[in-house]
Amino acid sequence: MPRATVYRYVGGKSQLREAVLAGATARVADSIRSTIAALTGPERVAGAILAAVRAVRADPVAMAYLTATSPREVDRFLASNPRLADAATTLTGTDGEPVAGQWIVRVVLSLLFWPAADAATERALVERFVVPVFATT
Repeated sequence: MPRATVYRYVGGKSQLREAVLAGATARVADSIRSTIAALTGPERVAGAILAAVRAVRADPVAMAYLTATSPREVDRFLASNPRLADAATTLTGTDGEPVAGQWIVRVVLSLLFWPAADAATERALVERFVVPVFATT
């Protein structure tokens, strides 16, 4: 099928990209939810962040988007996205201050763009420098 026909059917290149990204986002969110279902408090914060990193790394669409997209677009569509920030606070159990969700998204993005040596190091970083911020939530 010609590209123009596909774009016409879905409403254009931007709408196609958003639909594909929405599907990847839903898969990632489902994976996070299943991982953190029984977690609360600090364990939920760390678990949700680390589950997000693992789920994005495992999703070929999400990883392709991150590796092929300019930093400006990543900021606009992910880091500064209020819906994603809301989802981050809900999944981590840190409902409250809106900027917290944006910060959580940025933590996940930083681990994706600049991974630590291994999963144990990433867990240690999150537990030491991220979880304490939410100790009172």
